[in-house]
Amino acid sequence: MYENTSNNKHHNYKNNHQFIKSCIVVLSDHNMAVQHKIGRSGEYLAASYLARIFDEVLSTSECSRYDFLCTSDQANIKVQVKTTNSTFDHHGSKWVRWDIKKRITNKDKHRVYSAEEVDVFAFVCLLNDTVVFKPNRRLGKTFQKKLEYIDTVNSMQSLELALAAVGTNAKPLL
Repeated sequence: MYENTSNNKHHNYKNNHQFIKSCIVVLSDHNMAVQHKIGRSGEYLAASYLARIFDEVLSTSECSRYDFLCTSDQANIKVQVKTTNSTFDHHGSKWVRWDIKKRITNKDKHRVYSAEEVDVFAFVCLLNDTVVFKPNRRLGKTFQKKLEYIDTVNSMQSLELALAAVGTNAKPLL
């Protein structure tokens, strides 16, 4: 006969707790892999537009404050890519949102990107393969738009407008 002592309960709890922790780690690893794939997809889409204007679109290291350094005879700009593939409902409409704030390493605080760190943001919406390029000017901690607005955006035109706003009159090479 099995005796259910407090020692056995503690042992079962410990085993269950370890099992749950290992499941969370697996789910966390899976979620991180999905997030990484979403982010990388957005970077590739943004780079496809940047490559039409700049001679070089250089990827940066993971610890850099921007994702691409774009160079040409006319200008060098730093681009930070933010990607989403989900919507949220607000007053009966579908919206998309990107967080612009960046977590400060080893702290629970966040900060925004300064104008010296990033020239242009590329807000990628994978739901409709659209990139909204915006100069790093008074954007705040989040950038959000109705999905119906995102559907009307011409990505190449938004890039040209963002570049003009930061003083670069680069035109598409193609």
